[in-house]
Formats: sequence, C-alpha cells, structure tokens
Amino acid sequence: MYILKKINQNLVYDYQSIDIALKKMEKSKIKVLFVVNKKKKLVGSITDGDIRRFLIKKKVLKGTVNQFMNKNFSYVFTDSSKKLNDALMKKKDLKYIPILNNKKNLVKIQTTESLFDEKFNHVFLMAGGKGKRLRPLTKNTPKPLIKINDIPLIESLILKFIDQGFNKFIISINYLGKKIEKYLGNGKKFGCDIRYVKENNYLGTAGSLSLIKGVKLNKPLLVMNSDIVTNIDFDSLINYHKVNKADLTICAKNYRNISLYGELGIKNNRVFSIKEKPIKDVFINLGIYVISPSILKFVQKKELHMTDLINFLIDKKKKIFYYPTFENWIDIGNKKDLQKLLKK
Repeated sequence: MYILKKINQNLVYDYQSIDIALKKMEKSKIKVLFVVNKKKKLVGSITDGDIRRFLIKKKVLKGTVNQFMNKNFSYVFTDSSKKLNDALMKKKDLKYIPILNNKKNLVKIQTTESLFDEKFNHVFLMAGGKGKRLRPLTKNTPKPLIKINDIPLIESLILKFIDQGFNKFIISINYLGKKIEKYLGNGKKFGCDIRYVKENNYLGTAGSLSLIKGVKLNKPLLVMNSDIVTNIDFDSLINYHKVNKADLTICAKNYRNISLYGELGIKNNRVFSIKEKPIKDVFINLGIYVISPSILKFVQKKELHMTDLINFLIDKKKKIFYYPTFENWIDIGNKKDLQKLLKK
C-alpha cells in the first residue's frame, strides 16, 4: 500500500465543469479525483472508470462535476491505522481510499497502486508508413522521426510508455526504416528493450504483426500507430481489456458530426421527416488496440489492414470491445494536424 500526501492534483470542486475534472484526471498519476464542496468537505469521488461508463451511456461529456461524481464512497479518518485501511480496501476491492480529518477534509490518499510498477506487456508500434500526406517533410525523414518540441514523435511516445512502466517494444519498419533503427537503437539509451520487424513489402496496419518471431507473448499486446500523440492511461486500457475478457479492444473517442445540410427521412419514395443540420455523435477508431496473443494466429504474412482484421474477427464471433477515451489524442495524419500540434 502507498500513501499520497500531495493531493491537490486529485481535488476538484463539485461546482466545477467536467472539462476541468478531465484535465486534472489526465495529469494525475492515479486515475481518481475526490470532489469537495466550497467548505472543502469531501462529498464524492470520480474514477476514470466512472467517466468511461458515462461515455458508453451518453457519448457526450458535459455538465458539472456533481453530475458525474459517486456519492457512495468509502473513507477513513486519520486515526485509523494503515493495517485497518488495508483490510477495508481488500474487503471492498478498492484501489484508493481517502483519509480525512475530523472536519471531513481530505488529508491523504491511500492506494494499492505503485506508480513505478513494471508492466510485462509488449508494445507493438507501427512505423513503416510513407507519410505521403506530409510530403515534402517525409521525403527524407520517416514520419515517426518528425520532431515536436525538438523530440521525434516516436521517441516521445516511447518515453510516455516508459513513464507508465512499459519497457518492451517491437517496432515494425519499412520506409526509411534504417533511420528509425539507427536513431532508437536497441533502446538501451532510453532504459528499455527495442526489437524490430522489417517489412520487405507493405503489409498494412495489421499484416506486420505476422512478422513477430522469437518473442514469447503471454500477455495482451498493445498495438498502435507511432505517429499518435496521446495521454491515454495504457494500464487502465489493459485492465479494461482483461476485465471484459476481450479478444481485441479498440480505443475510441466521441466525434460530433454536424451535417451541413437538411436530412430527409425517406420511405417508399415519400418523405416522412426532415431534420435541419442534424447532429450525430459517433465513436471513432483512434488507431490504438489491445490484442490477446491468441488472435495473432489469424494474421497471415500478407497485406492486411486492422479494419479488415477486426471485421474478420467479428465474423468469427470473437469478443471485440471498444474503450471510450476522454484523454488528449492527436493523429498526425496531415500537415494541418501537425501545424495544430506545433502551435500548442
């Protein structure tokens, strides 16, 4: 068990907007916020799981913190012993428990999570694309080595994984792959292990998984594009995959699509409704996946895109889940996206 004394980053007021809570949640090492009123009395809690469950039901996050918080939370007082706290957390299967003074102000947080636990899952980064939409930037530089704040995209991504305890990487390379391999090396300078799989021919966003050899994979595999900037908590993602006993989990984000035109409802050549500029909330694929090792047997050494693999698995009645995200996410797909990131 661990005691956290620096708790300001995990405090949010009940009257604040959910947007403020989400920003705090993103920056926090542990994915829980404790909600206080104007007198700083503890009145609720919010976990990242609470937010994801709300997203699944409603798709859109809006409103104030008190609409999202869990009012039925457990807590202990400062005179309670760590041993008793441990027993309570074990009995109720709690990851976190707030420790309060006699005025019910939050003083400390006890957690079962070590912020530095090593994760034994492998991370597979796809870095073989040509980055045509970013030409001429990618004429002599592979897209994963494009720099943001003087750090290549793929290095920044690897460092974020390392910060969360992941240190085993497999990188698929093709276009200008030698430059990526030369820059990253075997990972020793970053304190991690990096191996490479080399595509002689373009294998798509899933086909390169067939090249994994000599690595014992007995835990879910994290798979993602190497040109993504995100603050997703990958440990929570893997736990979500495990809890749902999924074969494949897709990270998804709500996208609000506002039509530019009036939409007609038509049946048998007749109009039964018309909606002016309708709004549709949908979940989009973020290019981040968790794959159970048993699924890799379905990947052959040929061009195969992840969408085709997913549709194949759906036909095979495999368990495909989506993981709703609220965290920051940018896919550097074109110059416009890159410019947005450079301006931040």
